[in-house]
Order: sequence, then structure tokens, then C-alpha cells
Amino acid sequence: MPRVTIDVISHTPDGQYWTLTLVEEGPWPLRVQTARLRHLQDRLYSAFDAVVDGNVAAKYPDSTGKHFIIRVDCYDLADSSVRPFFNRFASHIASSQEHQQALSLSPHSASLSFELSFDSLPRRPHHRGPAFVQ
Repeated sequence: MPRVTIDVISHTPDGQYWTLTLVEEGPWPLRVQTARLRHLQDRLYSAFDAVVDGNVAAKYPDSTGKHFIIRVDCYDLADSSVRPFFNRFASHIASSQEHQQALSLSPHSASLSFELSFDSLPRRPHHRGPAFVQ
């Protein structure tokens, strides 16, 4: 399995739900948008495989057999380009017989769902050179 970068792994206090968060930062220039969406797709498939194949459970044994959420947190990205792609991806996984069979046969997860969020990062003021305080 190819390596996947999962930016944050968290769980609910009762340990029943585990969230794998993938962070995507923008803005993405229009000329690289398609490549960035392909990269996100690869990350999503790899996260799915990490759950189903037991790689997450191997690293975090308490997650075995629990509910999983693969969440993408988008910062400074256009909702209009990412959301339709993300919705198609999640729908594909939900309707794919191959993916659903892999999920149902996997002892490593009880369920898997997807979430998407958008936010903006605070902007730092431009620094125009050394500041001197007298």
C-alpha cells in the first residue's frame, strides 16, 4: 500500500468513532487545480485502504472494529471546485460493490463515512523588513 499522510487522527471520548483528517490548503491556482484534485483523490483512496486493510488498527489497536470518518478540512479553497469532486468520490465509494464488499468483510471497521469542511486561515500581516523599537 502506498504511504498516506493523515494529518490528524482523533476519536470520540468513548472511542467508538475515529476520524482521519486530511488537510488541504489553498488557494489552488487554476492551472494546478486538476492535479491537486487528483492528489486529494489518491489521499482519500489511501485513507480508505488504510482503514479497510487494517493499517490504522495496527498503529492504533483501540480503533479495531470501530466507526471511521474520513474528513477533509479545506483551508482557503473554493467550495465550488472541491465539494462537487468530494461528493462524487463519497458517492462512488457508497455505490461501489467492490468498496462496500471490502468494508463489510473488513474486521477493522464497523462503518466508514466521509465529511468535508471549509474554513480560512488567518492572514499574517506582510513583514516589510526589520522592525526597530527604541
